[in-house]
Amino acid sequence: MTNNFTVEQNYQHATLKIDLEMEQEINNNGSHFLMTIKNGNTPIKSLYSYHLTGTNDNNLIKYKYTEEIPLITGNYTIVFEFIGTGYFYGRGDFIITKKNVTISGYPDLKSEIHYDSYDTKGNLTQYHKEGDIDISVVWAYNGTLPVVKCENIVYTTLETAVKTAASGGSSINLDNFWNGFNDIATNTSQQNNWKTFVTNLKNNSNLANTNFILYTYKPLVGISSVTDAAGITTYYEYYDDGRLKLIRDNDSNILQYFEYHYQEVIKN
Repeated sequence: MTNNFTVEQNYQHATLKIDLEMEQEINNNGSHFLMTIKNGNTPIKSLYSYHLTGTNDNNLIKYKYTEEIPLITGNYTIVFEFIGTGYFYGRGDFIITKKNVTISGYPDLKSEIHYDSYDTKGNLTQYHKEGDIDISVVWAYNGTLPVVKCENIVYTTLETAVKTAASGGSSINLDNFWNGFNDIATNTSQQNNWKTFVTNLKNNSNLANTNFILYTYKPLVGISSVTDAAGITTYYEYYDDGRLKLIRDNDSNILQYFEYHYQEVIKN
């Protein structure tokens, strides 16, 4: 008795599941069962019934065998043989009472996102979805926070453009540059310097077909500004205790104002 099947190339993690139940007369030990699995002409599994541990049940030895076997691409054959003086898969001293053979598999795993590069701090600096554009990220504040995210550009080109826009050339320290905007939400001079930087970045020809977003932060507090690819900046101002106070637009007009009130504790 033979089963044939093929594991196609577009499947990975294919699994052959074999579920057998057999029984043999106790007074006849001269016969046995052999199962052989081959990939092409190469045997990958052989199983004899005497490898199994049976249970005694009313003058019969009953065997159960279940296994899941991982497979690779190939053409497979499973051969079930009876060896001895009895009968195979029929009435006699050795029979198979149950035989289930199934194969399952998962389609090839496709890479949805490729993580292309990291900086020395271990931060992701470039990635892309399968068949899609590159997205690059520049980090500052000692590598703890993302400050530029740009679509449709490789990281090395973006980093060079950012440093050039900062008017410092390739040797500029971006940590020091971004630390110069720690009070950008309330400091007019920092806002003007930031606008100059954004204009320089927008005018860089390497960013002509990109879409970017820029961030500054108030250290140990939170985000202090967000700038889109059109050069429009939104500012975030905080109370001394770190709670958000104001959100201002590109012209410092108040968009939102936050007040916090606490309920007094009444003592009996």
